[in-house]
Amino acid sequence: MLKVRYPKATRPWQHVLEPLSGYLCLGQKLLEGKKEFAEAWNFGPDDSGNLTVEMVLSHFKELWSSVNWQVIDSPQLHEEKILHLNSNKSFQQLNWKPVWSFQEGLSATAEWYKANLERNAVLSFKQLQDYEAIASQLRLKWIRK
Repeated sequence: MLKVRYPKATRPWQHVLEPLSGYLCLGQKLLEGKKEFAEAWNFGPDDSGNLTVEMVLSHFKELWSSVNWQVIDSPQLHEEKILHLNSNKSFQQLNWKPVWSFQEGLSATAEWYKANLERNAVLSFKQLQDYEAIASQLRLKWIRK
């Protein structure tokens, strides 16, 4: 049973491969000696990835019906109600963009956890291959040739 502190909190949701692809793109620029890229960057979803915790859990339950959660009522530390990443700099200067939509990333996450918890299987390599195939179709510059 998942324990949820703030179901109405809004967060920028994305699959872990998304920011990793951004760091690969940035790393390539730095390896090329482009020192102007040695600064802070955000690699986050566009506005469609900003959803409440409750919405994400509802979508997740549609993908994996055995997932359940409860809201914790005990006093918690302060957390912002709305978090948002501005990744415009990455979109414009690095030509980086997310490969998977929110739904695709959430589906991959549910698939990974189901395989791991129900069958003791690890889908990381297969999912990375799937992710790279889509990135290649999108002609993203960080993808290996």
